[in-house]
Amino acid sequence: LINMVMVREGLARVGMILLPEARNKGTGTAALSLFVDNIMDSYPVARIEADTDCSNLAAQHMLENAGFLCEGTLRAFRFHHGFYHDSLLYSFIRE
Repeated sequence: LINMVMVREGLARVGMILLPEARNKGTGTAALSLFVDNIMDSYPVARIEADTDCSNLAAQHMLENAGFLCEGTLRAFRFHHGFYHDSLLYSFIRE
């Protein structure tokens, strides 16, 4: 499942959830890469953002393989299972 939200002109945020049977096979990277290509070809977007929990190494790897760069840490960004967790902010910039 890929979800895109247009935040403002030129900026989109993307989120992705993979079914367990689709994980660790390159499926996420392939889907995200196709998604990015489609968005960049179809919309006047200069920047796509995504974030993931600091402990989610698989998501970080997928984002980096799809051409996203880590920009920094969003401290106490997400409340999950009773605690605030830090997230990493990633971006893909139109060249």
